[in-house]
Amino acid sequence: MEKLIEIEDFAGVLHTCATIFETLAKDIIRLPSINDQTLKSFFDRYRKSSKLPKPILDYILEIYESRSKTPLAAHGSIELPSINKEQAIILAEMTKAFVRIEYKLKNLKV
Repeated sequence: MEKLIEIEDFAGVLHTCATIFETLAKDIIRLPSINDQTLKSFFDRYRKSSKLPKPILDYILEIYESRSKTPLAAHGSIELPSINKEQAIILAEMTKAFVRIEYKLKNLKV
Protein backbone atom coordinates (compact mmCIF):
# COMPACT_ATOMS: atom_id res chain seq x y z
CA MET A 1 0.00 0.00 0.00
CA GLU A 2 2.88 2.34 0.77
CA LYS A 3 4.32 1.81 -2.71
CA LEU A 4 0.94 2.56 -4.26
CA ILE A 5 0.76 5.79 -2.25
CA GLU A 6 4.30 6.68 -3.38
CA ILE A 7 3.38 6.28 -7.03
CA GLU A 8 0.06 8.07 -6.43
CA ASP A 9 -2.12 5.10 -7.34
CA PHE A 10 -4.77 5.89 -4.75
CA ALA A 11 -7.42 3.74 -6.42
CA GLY A 12 -4.92 0.89 -6.18
CA VAL A 13 -4.73 1.47 -2.43
CA LEU A 14 -8.51 1.12 -2.20
CA HIS A 15 -8.42 -2.04 -4.29
CA THR A 16 -5.66 -3.52 -2.12
CA CYS A 17 -7.47 -2.69 1.11
CA ALA A 18 -10.67 -4.32 -0.12
CA THR A 19 -8.70 -7.43 -1.08
CA ILE A 20 -7.04 -7.52 2.34
CA PHE A 21 -10.42 -7.26 4.06
CA GLU A 22 -11.81 -10.12 1.98
CA THR A 23 -8.78 -12.29 2.74
CA LEU A 24 -8.94 -11.42 6.44
CA ALA A 25 -12.60 -12.41 6.62
CA LYS A 26 -11.94 -15.72 4.86
CA ASP A 27 -9.10 -16.45 7.26
CA ILE A 28 -11.22 -15.67 10.31
CA ILE A 29 -14.19 -17.76 9.14
CA ARG A 30 -12.09 -20.65 7.78
CA LEU A 31 -14.77 -22.37 5.72
CA PRO A 32 -13.82 -23.87 2.35
CA SER A 33 -17.29 -23.03 1.02
CA ILE A 34 -16.49 -19.28 0.97
CA ASN A 35 -13.08 -19.50 -0.72
CA ASP A 36 -14.46 -18.50 -4.12
CA GLN A 37 -17.05 -16.01 -2.86
CA THR A 38 -16.91 -12.24 -2.57
CA LEU A 39 -16.76 -10.60 0.84
CA LYS A 40 -20.17 -9.04 0.36
CA SER A 41 -21.75 -12.46 -0.20
CA PHE A 42 -20.59 -13.80 3.20
CA PHE A 43 -20.27 -10.60 5.21
CA ASP A 44 -23.04 -11.52 7.65
CA ARG A 45 -21.12 -14.68 8.48
CA TYR A 46 -17.99 -12.60 9.00
CA ARG A 47 -19.89 -10.30 11.37
CA LYS A 48 -20.73 -13.33 13.51
CA SER A 49 -17.15 -14.66 13.51
CA SER A 50 -15.31 -11.37 13.88
CA LYS A 51 -14.27 -9.85 17.18
CA LEU A 52 -14.26 -6.34 15.71
CA PRO A 53 -16.88 -3.83 16.89
CA LYS A 54 -19.91 -3.20 14.67
CA PRO A 55 -18.78 0.30 13.56
CA ILE A 56 -15.48 -1.10 12.30
CA LEU A 57 -17.25 -3.92 10.48
CA ASP A 58 -19.62 -1.39 8.93
CA TYR A 59 -16.60 0.63 7.79
CA ILE A 60 -14.96 -2.46 6.27
CA LEU A 61 -18.10 -3.23 4.29
CA GLU A 62 -18.37 0.40 3.18
CA ILE A 63 -14.78 0.34 1.93
CA TYR A 64 -15.32 -2.98 0.17
CA GLU A 65 -18.44 -1.66 -1.57
CA SER A 66 -16.74 1.61 -2.52
CA ARG A 67 -14.10 -0.33 -4.45
CA SER A 68 -16.63 -1.29 -7.12
CA LYS A 69 -17.91 2.29 -7.39
CA THR A 70 -14.56 4.07 -7.50
CA PRO A 71 -13.05 4.50 -10.97
CA LEU A 72 -9.94 2.36 -11.49
CA ALA A 73 -10.23 0.64 -8.09
CA ALA A 74 -11.86 -2.50 -9.46
CA HIS A 75 -13.08 -1.91 -12.99
CA GLY A 76 -11.69 -0.14 -16.00
CA SER A 77 -12.89 3.41 -16.34
CA ILE A 78 -12.23 6.56 -18.27
CA GLU A 79 -13.11 8.66 -15.20
CA LEU A 80 -10.53 9.87 -12.68
CA PRO A 81 -10.52 8.11 -9.29
CA SER A 82 -12.35 9.99 -6.56
CA ILE A 83 -9.93 8.99 -3.80
CA ASN A 84 -7.14 11.40 -2.87
CA LYS A 85 -3.78 10.96 -1.16
CA GLU A 86 -5.01 11.82 2.32
CA GLN A 87 -7.87 9.32 2.04
CA ALA A 88 -5.50 6.66 0.73
CA ILE A 89 -3.11 7.16 3.64
CA ILE A 90 -5.92 6.94 6.18
CA LEU A 91 -7.36 3.88 4.47
CA ALA A 92 -3.99 2.09 4.37
CA GLU A 93 -3.27 2.80 8.03
CA MET A 94 -6.77 1.82 9.15
CA THR A 95 -6.55 -1.41 7.18
CA LYS A 96 -3.29 -2.36 8.88
CA ALA A 97 -4.74 -1.52 12.28
CA PHE A 98 -7.95 -3.50 11.71
CA VAL A 99 -5.98 -6.58 10.66
CA ARG A 100 -3.75 -6.37 13.74
CA ILE A 101 -6.72 -5.86 16.05
CA GLU A 102 -8.73 -8.73 14.54
CA TYR A 103 -5.88 -11.21 14.97
CA LYS A 104 -5.01 -10.00 18.47
CA LEU A 105 -8.64 -10.35 19.57
CA LYS A 106 -8.90 -13.76 17.91
CA ASN A 107 -5.90 -15.02 19.87
CA LEU A 108 -7.11 -13.80 23.28
CA LYS A 109 -7.61 -16.59 25.76
CA VAL A 110 -10.91 -15.77 27.45
